[in-house]
Amino acid sequence: MFYQMVKPLAKVALRFFFKNIYWVDYEKVPKGKPVIFAANHPTAFIEPCIMACFADRPLYFLVRGDFFRKPLYAFLLKSLHMIPIFRKRDGGFGDLKNNLKTFSACSRALAEGKSLMILAEGCAENEKRLRPVQKGTGRLALSTLVEHGDLDLTVVPVGVNYSNALEWRSEVMINFGDPIPVKDYFSSYLENPASAVNQLTKDLETSLRKLVWHVEDARWDERVDQLIAMQRFSYGSDNQRFFSTNNQPYCQGYQTIKKWNQLDDELKNELSDSLEKYWNQLKRWMIRPQLDYTSKVSIGKLFLLVVLFPMAVLGFIVNFSQALMAKYICDRRVESETFYTPVLIAIGTGFNLILIVISVVVAIVSDQIWWLTMVPLIWLLGRVFLQWYDDYVHLKTQLVWQNIDDSIKADIRSSITPIKKLLTEGN
Repeated sequence: MFYQMVKPLAKVALRFFFKNIYWVDYEKVPKGKPVIFAANHPTAFIEPCIMACFADRPLYFLVRGDFFRKPLYAFLLKSLHMIPIFRKRDGGFGDLKNNLKTFSACSRALAEGKSLMILAEGCAENEKRLRPVQKGTGRLALSTLVEHGDLDLTVVPVGVNYSNALEWRSEVMINFGDPIPVKDYFSSYLENPASAVNQLTKDLETSLRKLVWHVEDARWDERVDQLIAMQRFSYGSDNQRFFSTNNQPYCQGYQTIKKWNQLDDELKNELSDSLEKYWNQLKRWMIRPQLDYTSKVSIGKLFLLVVLFPMAVLGFIVNFSQALMAKYICDRRVESETFYTPVLIAIGTGFNLILIVISVVVAIVSDQIWWLTMVPLIWLLGRVFLQWYDDYVHLKTQLVWQNIDDSIKADIRSSITPIKKLLTEGN
């Protein structure tokens, strides 16, 4: 019940934080059959949250066992379909024996036709690369068939990519790969369990590599983030629906990172200098990154910005006061960047839940049912603000570009030229 109650609130929180969510090839997921979704793990728990909100089935999740040590946390996590998994580095060898109960519970759930999500890398790290896939997914999948040999179980690789997981109004891409039938490995497992688990793990990692942006050298993470940002504002993300099946953003980013990985160090250093120069210019003029700038200003959008300004201000006040409080807490209490955005969204969702409870209580106590309309009204005003803000940022860049000197425009274009060549050549 708690899972179903939190789900719509989490959807709203995700809509407010992310500009676009791309949900690609979900039709590959077998219907009416048990599935293990095996995903990479860039943040602490945003990717499970997105999966829970938009998948067409309830999901169960494996979560670090040390989170369950306090009774209240254990109750809440279990209410959200979370199952503890214990790792030596979190609680020592003593807790590992509890994993037998976990595997047994997961096997029963899969046998009942339920779906499970596993974060296959085993630990979270906010970076654009796939880390080694751990053997837990293969062990669980194959041991389940030992208990339930006739089960038509599949492992579905899930690639999760963020344009920038820490940035408000960024984008996230969820890509589903071809299902891996577990029964294909079962006869081998009966003869040599370790070999079968290793092969399934290897095949899963090969599939995930096609679905995950992978920067080979961590020294260039910041520069690749900047390249992705330039591309993002150049393929028309302003016109994309919030929830889309468009695979273009992922494919463009994948090709860009592939090209970057293939460059020699000398050329990478040259492009890095150009990117640094360009980014300094962006900060100076307070405009967003793009491959092409235009001074053409939409009169229609300008008119709408003026007309909707009062509603946008009201939407900011009634929605983002909670967001700002959540940010204040995270800035002071959350040290790990892999936890920052997830905790920010979780706290924001909690504040929205409190707001709904207050509206219901006031409506009941005062016998004024119209108070219940406050919840959808606040949500609507928030949507107005988001649209207004996105249009404002776009229009502001156009207006700034229109009013800066031609010599500065030429300087910016010259710094973009080698970068643009990398991003567009061969596309």
